[in-house]
Amino acid sequence: MFRQKNAAGAEILSAGFKETGTPEGIELEARVREILSTIVDPHTGQDLVSGSALRGVGVADGRVSVDIQLGYPALSWQAALAAEVKAALKADAMIESAAVSVSCTSRGFFINA
Repeated sequence: MFRQKNAAGAEILSAGFKETGTPEGIELEARVREILSTIVDPHTGQDLVSGSALRGVGVADGRVSVDIQLGYPALSWQAALAAEVKAALKADAMIESAAVSVSCTSRGFFINA
């Protein structure tokens, strides 16, 4: 289990990672949010963080899990966005591996990368 924060800032537990709670984990989560704030959604003109598309970030031992939810139908480009986010995360030296989930609220479709 690991802690992540949802869009409202409330902590939730997710399976798949062990909870670390270390300063390194906190630093890594901040780094993930920083990276995601550089990716702009071309349909809204806002980055994924300030545009409230980022629903959750989980970190443990250099591994990262990110949940993104778009507020519009985006089936045609969900996979491309997931790949872009994953590539951006994996390019950072602090991140050993990344799992990315992108969904859209309108239809409930999701893509895992």
